[in-house]
Order: sequence, then C-alpha cells, then structure tokens
Amino acid sequence: KQWYQRRVAITAGLTLPKLGNEADLSQDSISSPIARNVSEVAMKEKYIPPPQVVTIDSYRTALDLPNFITHNGGSVLVYGKNILSYTLIRYLQDNGITDITHVQPPFSVSCFNNPHVFQTITDAMKELGVRIHRDLVVGSINADLEGNLESISFVPLSGEYESIVCSTAIMVDDFTVDSDTFESINNACLVFDGRLVIDTSCRTNDPYIYGAGPLTKYKRRLHFDGKEHDIFNSREVGQRLAALLLPIFDPSSPGVPDLEEYEFPRFEQPNKVFARLPGGYNYLSVGKPGPVMDLRLATLDPGYGMELITEEKGYFRLHLNKYSSVETITCLTQDEIDVSNLVELYGLHEQYMNDLVHRFEANMIPDFYSFFRQPWSLALFQYRLRLCVDTTA
Repeated sequence: KQWYQRRVAITAGLTLPKLGNEADLSQDSISSPIARNVSEVAMKEKYIPPPQVVTIDSYRTALDLPNFITHNGGSVLVYGKNILSYTLIRYLQDNGITDITHVQPPFSVSCFNNPHVFQTITDAMKELGVRIHRDLVVGSINADLEGNLESISFVPLSGEYESIVCSTAIMVDDFTVDSDTFESINNACLVFDGRLVIDTSCRTNDPYIYGAGPLTKYKRRLHFDGKEHDIFNSREVGQRLAALLLPIFDPSSPGVPDLEEYEFPRFEQPNKVFARLPGGYNYLSVGKPGPVMDLRLATLDPGYGMELITEEKGYFRLHLNKYSSVETITCLTQDEIDVSNLVELYGLHEQYMNDLVHRFEANMIPDFYSFFRQPWSLALFQYRLRLCVDTTA
C-alpha cells in the first residue's frame, strides 16, 4: 500500500513568480521557454515588484484586469511576443481601454509564423492607437517612494536604455519555473535540468513520480533535444500520461505498449490555436506537431508542397504537403470561423475535398470559407469519414 499511495503525477503546470499581492500562480495552457537555472539569491530573497505589475495566471485574473487597470488609471504596458499578448490587447480594447503600449522582446519567428497575418494584425493595432516597440528586453522596473509603478526601462539590441512610463504593466512572456517549485523538486531529490527530467514513460528518477507537459524534458542521454512536450498537442500528451497511469489503478486495462529505451513516443494530433485578435479579427491555426520552422525558409524546400490562398472574405491558407494532404490551415477574418469543422480538414487528401486543387487552379474557388460551407462538405466533418479513410489507407 505504501508504494501505491506514493505514486503521483506531476501535470503540465508551470508556476509563475509572486507578483504584487497575488499568491503563487499556476499556468496550465501556455507553453514557453523554461529558465535554465535558478539564482541562489532569488532562492533566498524574492523580489516583490510593484503591485501594478501583474501576470495572467488564470481566467479569473483576466476577467478582473479591466477594473484593476481602471482603478490604477493611466496607460497600460503589455510585454510579450506570444499569442496571449495579442488576445489580451483585444480583450482590453473590447472593455474600453485604449491607452496601450505593446513591447515585444526580440524574436526570429513571430507567434503566427506567417508574414501576412503578422503584418495585418500589426497594422490593425496601429490604426487603433496601440504603440508598438520591438526588440526590447526588460532592464529594470522603476517605482516611486510609495512603491507604486512609475515606469519600466528596457534594453534594446543596440543603443541606450529606453524608459516607458505606465501605470499598469502586464507581463505575458517567458513564464519560468518558480523558485518554490524548484525547491520542491530539488528537496524531493528529483533531477532538474532546466526542466523536470523524465524518461519515455514519463517517469522521473523516482519511479513513483510521473511528469508531463512543458515543465518536463527528456533525459540528455536519449538525445531528444528540441522534442519537449510543449511543441506537441497538449491534450494528446495528457492522454498518454493518463494511459500510462491507468494500469496502476486498474490492472485489467491494456495501458500503453512499452517503448524501447531510445524510442521516441509518437504524437500525431495537430497543434491547434484559435484566438480573437485586435481589429476584430478571428484567427485559427492548425499545423503538424513538432518544432516550428520559419515559413519563409520552409517554402524554399523542394519537398514543401503547395499553398492555396484565398482572400475574398478574409485570409484563408491551405498548405498541402508533397503527398497532397492538408498539413497547415491558417485563417484570419473578421467573420466567425467554423473552428470545429475546419480542424477536421487536417490530414485529408485534396481528392476527398471535391478535387480541391483542380478547382482552385481553374479559378472555381474564389473563397474557401464559402467553399467549405457548401452542403457536400458536411461529410468531411464527420468522424466516420476519418475512420473510413484510416481503414482503407
């Protein structure tokens, strides 16, 4: 009974630092780089920033932001380059907050990985009065004598410090392992190498403790660098962890077949992102799991496949791989997007879609949004079609 009671699963949560008067925060749905080390000074003495510096740790925190910002008055600074920073700006604008500055740290590939989408959203934010600063890293947070936020100084890639005055700062970039989380992992004698170290069966060095999600990484000797869980479908990762744990509680269940020591688990479900962005835009991205490659470089590969793009009622891009199957779906429009239907197109061969390529090249499809709302397309969105395709493949 003792080993049975000790067994525990560490889920995909990331813990954020304490900010203001908030308690320790947890983050379940945002994947981001993990700190490579934890400063000994930070472990002994935690820095408490002004109460006007906040992070988004839960749905409730996001709902309370407009009232919190209105109470503080003045301008709002949003720091981050991920999709959350854009959806946050849209949310603030929808709630009547317009004095916004968006500061983006340096990045090589935008969170959209699509120059057209990135430029469209950037132009929309500028039209709405959002001030955009790029390639800046937080240098210092400045407070007045009473401890209230006064400004934030940033370090550019070149040149001198740039100070931006603001009354509220929302930090939504590079969530890291909280010192309390690190201390707990370390005190439990678990191996921590920037992230919690696991094997291919999601076990830590303690065989009774499991881990999965963006908090974890595989052992170095497995040579799985760049294949952490945060680049795969989080639901599929969670399902695999549940399947690994199920035989412990129900010995009659089949569980998951054991992998060879250096065999990487297969994750096949696509990564899906839906967001409401500034300018009234709705955004959908569906793509294959794995590391993200710059779209501008990927299109140079002779085996990349082909792109089909329509822009009559909004931007709609389909990427077909060299086998003529849908590998990427990108939608950006001010109309509603049939999310649950369009994600089902992933992995389908273009012949199942009413001879898609031939019709597109013959200029018979002016708009993909309308094309996939025609009565014939309803069959594409039924799970039975996928079962039929998988059976006959």
